[in-house]
Amino acid sequence: MLTVVCGEDVQKARDYYRSLLENASKKGVGHQYVNKNDLVKIAGDGFAPASLFEEKKIYVIEKLNKQMGRKNSKEAHFIALADIEKNTDIELLAWEGGVQKRAIKYAGKTAKVKEFKPSINVFQLQDAAVPGNMEAFCRLLDGIHEAGEDMFAYVMLTRHVRNLLLAKRDELPTNLAPWMGGKIKSQAKKWELEPLTEFYKRLIGIEISLKSGKLSYSIAASIQLTACYFLR
Repeated sequence: MLTVVCGEDVQKARDYYRSLLENASKKGVGHQYVNKNDLVKIAGDGFAPASLFEEKKIYVIEKLNKQMGRKNSKEAHFIALADIEKNTDIELLAWEGGVQKRAIKYAGKTAKVKEFKPSINVFQLQDAAVPGNMEAFCRLLDGIHEAGEDMFAYVMLTRHVRNLLLAKRDELPTNLAPWMGGKIKSQAKKWELEPLTEFYKRLIGIEISLKSGKLSYSIAASIQLTACYFLR
C-alpha cells in the first residue's frame, strides 16, 4: 500500500504527515525511514522488524520524486513501487512537501494521494500583485491573516513575484504548464522591471529580518507595508 502526502501548502501537509505517524505509534505501529535503494528489497521480502515485539511497521520515504527519473514501467524502482502499491501487507508512506499531485511520477491509480493545495485567497493575492491594485491586495491579505496563513502566503507570494521577475527577463522556467507561463507573462507586462525588482528585494528582506530577529512588524503587516509602496 502506498500513501503519498504532498502539496504546495507545506505546513498543512507536514502536519498531516506527522499526524499519520503519531496515530500509528499510538496504535503500537512503528515506522522505519528508508531510501530509494531499499524499495526493491521491501517489495521482494520486506525488512526485518525493528524489534522482536514489533509485528507491523510503516516504511517512510521523503522526497522520492526528485530521485526518480522519467516514468519507466520497466525500471526496477518503478516496478518495486507498483508492487508495493498493490500489496496490502506492506505500507509505504511518502512525503513530498511542495510537490503538486500531478507532478508525482510514481503514484499509480490505487495509491492514496493526499494533496494540500493553497487556499483560493492565496492565489487571488498573487494575481492581485500589480501596480495600482493596492486596496484589493490588502483586502485579500486581511482575509489571509484572519485565517492564520500569513507565512504560507508570504512564501507563495515571494515565489510568484520571483517568477514575474524571471518572466520580465524572459528567463521563466520551461517546465511550467503553458497556461501558467502565459498567465505569469501577462501579469509581468503590467510591471516595469526596476520596481518589480525592488518589490522582490523587499519581500526577500522580510525573511532576512525575520531570521535575524530584526523584523519590526508581523509578517502580514510587513507584506502590507511593502504592498502600500509598490502597488499604490
